[in-house]
Amino acid sequence: MKAAVFATGEDADPTVEQASGSVMRIEDPLCALLDVVAVNEYVGWYYKSAEDCLSTTWRTTFEKPVVISEFGAGAKAGFRDAERRRFSEEFQLDVYRAQFAMIEKNRAVIRGASPWILADFLCPRRFNQTYQNLFNRKGLMDHNGNRKLAWGFVREVYERLAMVGDQDSA
Repeated sequence: MKAAVFATGEDADPTVEQASGSVMRIEDPLCALLDVVAVNEYVGWYYKSAEDCLSTTWRTTFEKPVVISEFGAGAKAGFRDAERRRFSEEFQLDVYRAQFAMIEKNRAVIRGASPWILADFLCPRRFNQTYQNLFNRKGLMDHNGNRKLAWGFVREVYERLAMVGDQDSA
């Protein structure tokens, strides 16, 4: 079934690259049909700890670019915590720092990355009344546009990468 869907898309317009996200499964047979392998990655948020990012090694048997299509951690805007507990802005920042370090360490495999979402959004499946209150809190800013701690760090990373890209093309 998957092969038929991608063949149909390729027949319609072979110049459009096709990608699909999967959660930490780069061995998926679907990858053989794709131009780009997209992976959703939440080490430090849904499983393991942020420190585990540094020991994570990425491998793929497919000779195709791999991009991290989703990554990050949740934080309730304004919840600051010196103990860096889950849902604090400090915790989110720590996870982003570790995830970007993991991506950098695995640059031979990972060719690009995009945080999951720019801003928090209403999501009826988020039931934690203390921190979520029906919102997905993985945004780099809250639903009103207030920037969280991780915003500045992520911005610095992408600005640095843009400068490196400019040097590479010169």
